[in-house]
Amino acid sequence: MSLFLGKTHYEVLGVSPLASVEDIRLAAQNKASEINMAFNALSDEEKRHRHKEVQSHADAIKNALFTLSDPEQRQLYDVQISQATLSSAEGSGIVEIAEEKEPFITLPGIVAMAFALTLLYFIFIGDEYLSAFIAVLL
Repeated sequence: MSLFLGKTHYEVLGVSPLASVEDIRLAAQNKASEINMAFNALSDEEKRHRHKEVQSHADAIKNALFTLSDPEQRQLYDVQISQATLSSAEGSGIVEIAEEKEPFITLPGIVAMAFALTLLYFIFIGDEYLSAFIAVLL
């Protein structure tokens, strides 16, 4: 995976990972134009000193455009980013722990429901002896 100053290709171009190929090309052209204008505004002395820095920015834009404009390369790159993000999160101890939730029906709820259904069955349908017993309880 290629990173320029710790940035992904998407960050280098200033686009979303969901950006279309056309948006990526347009962003690359805009970034290259910005760098070219900034470089041309430098004095000759500054141009000599900052030539490598400017060239590395231009290379990062070119690499980002090459990778993100090819669907197969982009898919591989996205997988690499996902894996790198996951492994860095695991390595730093930043791992989301799933929230422990109560089950929809607990054992006491099941027992209470079974008891209630049994009572209803025998009250409305059931056995005369059990009905008499339940009447005494209630």
